[in-house]
Amino acid sequence: MSSPFRFKKILWRGGCGLILAPLSVIAIAIVFRKGTETVGTVGGIITMIQMIPLAGVIITTEIALKNNFGENGRRK
Repeated sequence: MSSPFRFKKILWRGGCGLILAPLSVIAIAIVFRKGTETVGTVGGIITMIQMIPLAGVIITTEIALKNNFGENGRRK
C-alpha cells in the first residue's frame, strides 16, 4: 500500500473532523461576544487551518489517480 492511501486511512480512522469540530466550536465560543471583527478573524483562521487536511487528501488522491490511470482515463 502506498503512502497516499495511508494518509487517507489515518484521516478516516483518526476522525479528523471529530477533532477539528469541537476545537472550532470552543474557539468561536471564547470570542463570541468580542465583536464581529474578532469573530470573523478567528473564524477565518479556523477555516484556513481546516483547509490543510483537506488539501492533503486532495493532493494524495490526485497523485494516486495519476499513478493508476493514463492520460486517456484507462488503467495503466
